[in-house]
Amino acid sequence: MACAQPKEVAKEMCCAICLEQFKEPKVLTCLHSYCKGCLVKLVKKKGPEHIIICPECRQEVKITDGDVDKLPPNFWLNNFMTLLSMQDSSMASSKKTLLCEHCDSGDPAVSRCTSCCVFMCEFCVTAHKRINAFKGHKILSLEEVKRVGSKALVKPAFCEKHSGELLKLFCQTCQKTICRDCTIVDHREHMYNFVADIAEQERSSVHGILEKCKPKEKVVAESLQVVKTMRIRVLSRCSEAGKQVDSFFDKQVEALEHHRANLKNEAGRQGQERVKKLDSQAEGLSLLLAQLRNSVSFTSQAIADGDDVKLLSMKTQLVQRLSQLNSSQDQLKPCQNDYFRLQEHKSIWDVGKIASLSYHPCDPQKCTVSMAGGEEGVMYQTMKRQPVDFTVIIKDERNIKVTGGGHGVIVCVDFEARLTPKRRKNTFTTSQVSPIVFLKDDGSYSFSYCPKNAGNAVLSVKVGGKHINGSPFQWSVTELIHAFSEGMHCWKLQLDLDGEETTVEIGVKNDFFGSSQPLPVHVWSHQRGDQKWSLILKGSRLNTSRSDGRKASIGDVQGKDIFTVFLNLESKKLIIYNIRSKEADVFTGVEGRQLAYVCPPNKQNCVFFYFED
Repeated sequence: MACAQPKEVAKEMCCAICLEQFKEPKVLTCLHSYCKGCLVKLVKKKGPEHIIICPECRQEVKITDGDVDKLPPNFWLNNFMTLLSMQDSSMASSKKTLLCEHCDSGDPAVSRCTSCCVFMCEFCVTAHKRINAFKGHKILSLEEVKRVGSKALVKPAFCEKHSGELLKLFCQTCQKTICRDCTIVDHREHMYNFVADIAEQERSSVHGILEKCKPKEKVVAESLQVVKTMRIRVLSRCSEAGKQVDSFFDKQVEALEHHRANLKNEAGRQGQERVKKLDSQAEGLSLLLAQLRNSVSFTSQAIADGDDVKLLSMKTQLVQRLSQLNSSQDQLKPCQNDYFRLQEHKSIWDVGKIASLSYHPCDPQKCTVSMAGGEEGVMYQTMKRQPVDFTVIIKDERNIKVTGGGHGVIVCVDFEARLTPKRRKNTFTTSQVSPIVFLKDDGSYSFSYCPKNAGNAVLSVKVGGKHINGSPFQWSVTELIHAFSEGMHCWKLQLDLDGEETTVEIGVKNDFFGSSQPLPVHVWSHQRGDQKWSLILKGSRLNTSRSDGRKASIGDVQGKDIFTVFLNLESKKLIIYNIRSKEADVFTGVEGRQLAYVCPPNKQNCVFFYFED
């Protein structure tokens, strides 16, 4: 394997804490390395233990006895720092020049003994070669060391527990390097082998794990890029949402300002019209007042100072004028009032409901469609000529209902009609319809479809161009039937009551006789032991009760109401749903063959199947 070159890793030689070249680098369990002195400052006590929080990955690392010295050294960094110092020719005369490790002369090193694992000066090299005990030792020049790389810098590792003992063995049981003395006590029964014999095997093992980890690195890198891209998109969408909010409220403010101007103009016009009419009235009254004052003054003067002959000669004129003025029909009360008042529509001031922000997109796989009033997601068998109402609930990835509209709900019904002409052989025709979808006040969507014939229907519901969970759905449409032995069924009934005193029951009852022929729409049951599940409407006000004695949930009933009855013999559940009031009564434990049960008084058709022409 080729060794990494020092120049390629020089930028990795700086401690992330002090930002200087590593000094005695130690490795944490998270595999991040820092200077020994820097780590000492990070040790803190947590309960009975000492820990260091890694500055880069924030992982908590336990420090045995709080002693950083017990952390393993980073041999890779140590070796490469040595190579860097050797490669930098500018350091030849500096304090960082490699010195002889074999003697204390302080002379610069010129070679390295790979057997003794020390750098030596020129004098020690000469002596080394002359001593018989060192025969066979391999001595490399500094240039040769540079070419060989970090492998030439391997140093002996000594046991921390047994002084002076080399770590030559590897305990496979404990997965750690040990010395010979360790095998006597602590690792006596363990499996161990010489490092030289097992190193390649263990290296391959580590390499295998490394190869498994590399794809994860790629996945995480790609995920990080996706997250960064999403961050940019979030900021962009946030800014866009802010602009949408400003635009929306600017339009609202503009509309309010426009309405304010209209109201003020309207008030001004009203004021001007009223003032004009009051001015005209005041002008007429002023003229009448002047005439009255003049006539009263003149007549009073004539009575007081005139002689009798002249007074009597003018009597007719005076009386006529005074009578004319006195009988005038001028309006004396103001012809206009001063009532100007702003009428506020309180509901408009519920500004919290004008608009809101949504932070979770809808998830088509969480959205549901149901027959209105029935069990969620259940497609009941319906009857021809009876309209089927559907409700689509929009949900986000948290399975929470989403409101507000604008979800692009598209519906399509493919129907295969089964026609039975006079000849008994069935014929089939197919058709496709895209019902109009409406947004309801509660944020859900609704649509209706009325099959004109018996057959099979396929319903596709898409939200934002994607099928919702379970789409396309299938359900069958039958002729008018009254008896049900299995499956899920749905039919509609309509009241025809005019407020008279009456009692009506709607529901199902057990069919103990196993009727197979079509039954009349209304069925009366007087057989002892018959069990029924029904809603009872009684009195002119149609008070409600249930056949099982429980309190009815449906309380708002009118004489022309339409009910949908849902019978699910799989879940043993009966639902009676008032389409107008959106109230429902639910019965459970409905078992066995059932008949559609309707019981009007005096055998009158007060309840009948509802059909659409």
